[in-house]
Amino acid sequence: MTSISLYGGAGEVGGNKILIEDKETKVFLDFGTSFAKIKKFYKDPFYSPRGLLDRLIMGILPNLEGVYNPAMLKRMGKKPHEEPAINACILSHSHLDHFGDLVFVDPKIPVYCSRETYCAIKAYEDITKSSEERQWTYYQESKKVDEWIPLGYYWIDEFGKAHKTTKENATHERVIIQFEIPAEEIRRNFVQKSKSKIDNLEIELFPVDHSSFDAQALIVYTSDAKIAYTGDIRFHGFKTEESIKFVEKAKNADILLTEGTKINEEVSFTEYDVEEETKGIVKNTKGLVLIDFSLKNLEELLMYKRIAEETGREFVTSPKNALFLLYRDIRNLVKEKFSNFPSKILVFEKNISTRSKRNITKYKEIEVVEDEKIRKNPQNYIVNLSFYEFEKLVDFSPPPGSTLIINNPEPFDEESMLDEEKIQNWCNYFGLKNYRIHTSGHLGNSDLLWMVKEIKPKYILPLHSSLENALLIKERFGERVKILREGESFNFKPGLLSFLS
Repeated sequence: MTSISLYGGAGEVGGNKILIEDKETKVFLDFGTSFAKIKKFYKDPFYSPRGLLDRLIMGILPNLEGVYNPAMLKRMGKKPHEEPAINACILSHSHLDHFGDLVFVDPKIPVYCSRETYCAIKAYEDITKSSEERQWTYYQESKKVDEWIPLGYYWIDEFGKAHKTTKENATHERVIIQFEIPAEEIRRNFVQKSKSKIDNLEIELFPVDHSSFDAQALIVYTSDAKIAYTGDIRFHGFKTEESIKFVEKAKNADILLTEGTKINEEVSFTEYDVEEETKGIVKNTKGLVLIDFSLKNLEELLMYKRIAEETGREFVTSPKNALFLLYRDIRNLVKEKFSNFPSKILVFEKNISTRSKRNITKYKEIEVVEDEKIRKNPQNYIVNLSFYEFEKLVDFSPPPGSTLIINNPEPFDEESMLDEEKIQNWCNYFGLKNYRIHTSGHLGNSDLLWMVKEIKPKYILPLHSSLENALLIKERFGERVKILREGESFNFKPGLLSFLS
């Protein structure tokens, strides 16, 4: 019998954690961060949960046996398990609400994903490296010397004992009250395949259209069921054909796990419409053009590069974005996938950390455009500038007639409304005309109706969806829709169906 349980993504957008069990085999589809649960109690970045303990106590993470990192459990005073209870975790794509909580998972549990997803996570991890909660592809177990030792130079033996020595022979220097031995980085086991067999299960990944270039949908074959999982999917972007191919492969699935983020809307505005409307605005802008969008959508990056070329401008992005694009495997991957990827990446200057300055100088593909050049010739540039980099407006001093184009969703909660107000304040101060030209990364009502009609699943389980949208799916498709609460299970066997809480 096949069992499906939702430990995240039930009645909320994001935080997907889908447990599939078949005989003795247990796998998670995604292990994403629930930002909605975190925002109930905390305010990032100044006030956030303190690791695994806070997340378990506050219900941000489900209380699951044999899933979490034993070293973290031990630090919490909990007895760690000997062996994990889960066989694998399969990731759909590199958005944090689908993979972010992987940092807390037992590193013995192998992670399956596409090559694209691994490269995107690894690049993001190394560029933003700052804490234990940014360790997705590796983990570290710090050792500390418990006894008090004087300031000075030491070498550490295999038992963790510190021995005083000279500066020349030292491996460590004690400069603070507690002595910490730098930990070795241990790589997680990432299996980068489109097809895999995990004990009783067979897993296949399919690239789909979404606002992340690495997005994958999945088909899972258990001993008695074919399960199709959309991940995040749409049918109105530059890779619509890929999404259609997945639907073809998913036909006659026993169970369809589908996102329902935007199914209360008709999404008819496409990425091609975004390109045409943006191009028209750029053509009519005499000053500087600023664009805020997510770099994870590489198709949009190339779109803005095309628009710059067709309107006689140059596209400039941030040093951080350039480091992502040129990071190790990402660079080769992007060149393979996108033959028209630019050979030269222009970045703006200043406000660059020492580390970033050091890193960008090693890339011959990067060319820094001075602020003065942008100030004197604003009509020559399209600058990719996120809301968190708006201090650069002071350096650019955009003249009257300049434009800000926002390619991000409409504000949907109090926090994003406050951000929207701040953006408007910046625009008012510098006299920027501002436009929101955006299309959703998710399928709308008509596409959901078409997809279900084509796949013809026996049962539909909504997730990555508000409860209201899940109820709309049930209204459209009737009794075959099963709405699960968090922690509730759906058990499937041909001819047998039940719920367990």
